[in-house]
Amino acid sequence: ASDPWFKVFAFLGMGSHVFSLVELIWAKGTFKMWWNETRMWMFKGSSSYLFSVIVIILKLLGVSESGFEITSKVIDEEASKRYEQEIMEFAVPSPMFIPPTTLALLNLYCFIRGFTVVLSEGLGALDRLALQIVISGYISVISIPVFEAQFIRKDKGRMPTSITVRSLCLALALVYVFSLWI
Repeated sequence: ASDPWFKVFAFLGMGSHVFSLVELIWAKGTFKMWWNETRMWMFKGSSSYLFSVIVIILKLLGVSESGFEITSKVIDEEASKRYEQEIMEFAVPSPMFIPPTTLALLNLYCFIRGFTVVLSEGLGALDRLALQIVISGYISVISIPVFEAQFIRKDKGRMPTSITVRSLCLALALVYVFSLWI
């Protein structure tokens, strides 16, 4: 926060979010639609682009031929009801869910860890951790449907246990590796 460029980047980041919110509301959208679009932007950015880069690298190396997986497009009545209520659907055990769920768990850990450091070291630590706490807190709030799908929801649209376990193991491994590194 002490960097002179912080205000510029903070203004640009907040400005782009406010602009997209105003634009959607002007187009007869709702706040919840905007919030879900923000979530989807994060999911798309953390999974599809990552997988695309991996596929391209593997193709260039001649290691893998990409294919596609046929998925069921049949929507049952419960899924349709969840869709109308704007509840996110995670029922398919796709590896595309691993990066965003892992990032959600990592950011939740960072948010909690940042607060514990501030509580243990005092407000002096807030100067160096404020931005990290804000960003990880923002991502954690955006990821609330992921946490609900992983740990709270009991319907058919919840996150498959296999994805939750893989994401949790990957997040714990990353926390462990980075704790050794730092």
